[in-house]
Amino acid sequence: MNQTKQVLRWLERVGPIDPMTALKKIGTMRLGARIYDLRLDGVDIRTDYKRTRGGARVAVYSLVRG
Repeated sequence: MNQTKQVLRWLERVGPIDPMTALKKIGTMRLGARIYDLRLDGVDIRTDYKRTRGGARVAVYSLVRG
């Protein structure tokens, strides 16, 4: 299964995903590119942002439901 499909599966079954989770669980260092691919395929994905303990701002992606 390719990484784009793995990201979609994660979003459907587990929920929101951030870059560190994507790297650890799926092995992709390019989560933003995978999200872009999913959006091109018509998947409605929301982007929120959170701060890490170190103060960095990172994207958190989730599916928009219904």
